[in-house]
Amino acid sequence: MGKYFLGIDIGTSSCKAVLLDASANIVGAATVEYFLDYKHGGEWIEIDAEKWYAAAVEAIRACMENGCVKKEKIVSVGLSGQMVSLLGLNRNGNPVRPVIMWLDKRNIVEANELKDAMGQKINEITCNPVNQQFTLPKLLWVKKHEPECYAEIDKIVLSKDYIRYRLTGEFATDCNDASGTLMHDIRKNQWSHEILGELGIDIRMLPDIYYSTQITGRVTKRAAIETGLLEGTPVVAGSGDLGCENFASGTFEAGQCMMRLGSGAAITVPVKKPILDPNLNGPCSGYYRDGIWLIQGMTQAFGGVLRWVRDTFANGIVSEELNGNTFERLGSEAEKIPIGSEGIVFCPFINAAPYWKSHIKGAFIGISPAHTLGHFIRAAMEGAAFALKDAMTGLKQFGGVEIERCVVTGGGSRSRLWTQMIANLLDKELLITPEADACTGAAMMAAIGMGLEKHKLIDAFFSHADIRRVSPDGHQQETQAVYQRYVMAYGLLDTLYTKFK
Repeated sequence: MGKYFLGIDIGTSSCKAVLLDASANIVGAATVEYFLDYKHGGEWIEIDAEKWYAAAVEAIRACMENGCVKKEKIVSVGLSGQMVSLLGLNRNGNPVRPVIMWLDKRNIVEANELKDAMGQKINEITCNPVNQQFTLPKLLWVKKHEPECYAEIDKIVLSKDYIRYRLTGEFATDCNDASGTLMHDIRKNQWSHEILGELGIDIRMLPDIYYSTQITGRVTKRAAIETGLLEGTPVVAGSGDLGCENFASGTFEAGQCMMRLGSGAAITVPVKKPILDPNLNGPCSGYYRDGIWLIQGMTQAFGGVLRWVRDTFANGIVSEELNGNTFERLGSEAEKIPIGSEGIVFCPFINAAPYWKSHIKGAFIGISPAHTLGHFIRAAMEGAAFALKDAMTGLKQFGGVEIERCVVTGGGSRSRLWTQMIANLLDKELLITPEADACTGAAMMAAIGMGLEKHKLIDAFFSHADIRRVSPDGHQQETQAVYQRYVMAYGLLDTLYTKFK
């Protein structure tokens, strides 16, 4: 009987499920989209946690059906999810309020108060900066502004760990996701009694911490009925999407790099000891096992920019010949426009990484009557790529790393135009494999938790994965010149909004 391993990823805008066989072939996959709730002019970004589980149930069933795999053949389940969002559950396991998403900006005041009160201590213990993106400032916002909700919280869970609870009834997380909370002692791999004690947070609110391939529970009878999985199927710890993507891309050694082009974008490299960014921008997190960590440069705006352009300006674009793939259609419009978008510069709406200047708003600069929708699309793509270059620059500064091998994954990696821009900006060859995503990494962790050997599984995956190589195409100098114009434009916006904030 063939053995299969299920991966489930709770992304920012969709849930994906994949099934791997023992040779790391993807035999089934399904994606279910959901939508975030934007409030207070987009500063508050939330979602009902039930949407996560409903999407997971639908994706699991569709994945099994697409792969023609019966539940008895699924040996184990691995979990992944977008990190640092906040969900509090009451004693009955029900959400006390909607999830506060990682993109949310409401807690800037609480983040600054935390930084002033004990920022240095948190930096030293967690090897992370203190800013509004992490989980702890979100929790402090709830404590201050919604004390009745805070009083109800019995357990704090992250996105994938809510799915774990619904599948197994167990509360658990992994060291990668724990690192994004600002409550994790990264060297000891345990919750920090010092941080929690000073803030009056009960450590019993937090789940147990595991490494990624450890079993954390088994599918319950109720979850089996809901999902179609076999009761008793083991569920391993898995990882935050960051750890799972690095795992799937085979990024385990110095000089190796994983670039994730999703709603946001990130560049990650493994290190042998935790490192605190002296500029307090880039995060450091645990990885799948003891003795290895990840440092990261990131930008809040990437694929989310193109989705915003689609939803705001291009909702009328429908391409039957491309099966309704509006993102591919947007890219084809942008390809008609030369490098530099004939004068338009787009600075993305970034309140967080890589700049951490919450007062700055996004802008299109240099608009003329000659510009078309294609110009705006290309300018948006260029602006997102330029922010990613700045994230890479910051990573090099604090990590002191030289990148030799760069694997690119995520939805944005499917865009030939975008990946060519990035290859030119970084002046490096890129290995493009969209299949090496968080969901695949979660399934791999599930397989290794059942005894499969890591390197054999990764080697098998790369032997048959759809890999595309993108090298600089001779337009590096021209692309760098347009990037310098972006740097100047961003500086002007900084000056403008500093004066008028």
